[in-house]
Amino acid sequence: MRRIGNFSNSFDIEQNATNNLKMMRKYLLFGILALAISFSCSTDSDTETETTEQQTNEDDTNENQDPEEKLLINIEQLIYGENGSLLSKSISEYIDEKIDTELYYSPDNVLESYSKYMYNSQGKINSIAIYNAGNEKTYEATLIFDSDTRIIEKVEFLYNLNIEKNTTYNYTSNNTIVSTFNNNGNLQERTFELGSNGIINKEILDGAIVGTIVLDNQLKLLERMYYDESYIYSYQETGQNPISYYKLFGDNPNNLILYVNDLGCSTCLNFSNRFINEIESNQSTTTFDFVFDNNNLLVSMNEYKDGSLYIKNNFTYE
Repeated sequence: MRRIGNFSNSFDIEQNATNNLKMMRKYLLFGILALAISFSCSTDSDTETETTEQQTNEDDTNENQDPEEKLLINIEQLIYGENGSLLSKSISEYIDEKIDTELYYSPDNVLESYSKYMYNSQGKINSIAIYNAGNEKTYEATLIFDSDTRIIEKVEFLYNLNIEKNTTYNYTSNNTIVSTFNNNGNLQERTFELGSNGIINKEILDGAIVGTIVLDNQLKLLERMYYDESYIYSYQETGQNPISYYKLFGDNPNNLILYVNDLGCSTCLNFSNRFINEIESNQSTTTFDFVFDNNNLLVSMNEYKDGSLYIKNNFTYE
């Protein structure tokens, strides 16, 4: 464990490090959610049956047609404030349907930082690094997996502060996973309980339940409680979402939850292939709309909070 030294302002430095780490995770989380668009859901048996039936019908009616195959090359994400002003912009660049680089811009379109994604031999993310506009590495997260492709350790390093933080994951025999976050010698443990489907459905911190989720038999997220907020989710009946979040870090659906290390990311918790069209909470209402091209490719996905545009995603293919 690297320490920052015995400075009189060490508390302020540690607070800044914690804030910087949260900012880095926010950037990476946006990147992860953008990254997920290039993966398709193909593990659920109901999905496979439905997809096969649809493909058969399409083959019958379009036997002699040869549809053009296009690959995702970038995603532009715009985040807006309550007054409609642009807060930030990011562009995710893809190579062979895998994210390679994500660029983060200020509202006036000045590059502030960028992230690079590295993959293991199985094609899953095992390292993410962030650089400033001067190409200096400021942050890196490295993931270690066991032979069952489960995350067992995440190591984070803030280069400008020379601080290392790591999270280890212990898989117990009583259907729980204990994560231990080592913040410069200060330990924080979280316990995640698994449901009958083997997916995390409860988070416990300091002996108190701080998060729970409810999934249906198609693995759609129906309800979520996180601290003092509760959420109810509704879905579009038509259209299949190409996003399969849990595959970003391997086939184990718990890996993405453990990477984030809490149940606070609702988009990470939908394991079905249905589009969420509304999230109702005791604080706000979030709605989504989607635009597709003639090839049924998703070209725009917008998120609104209480009727105001919050996030706009534009997808480009070639």
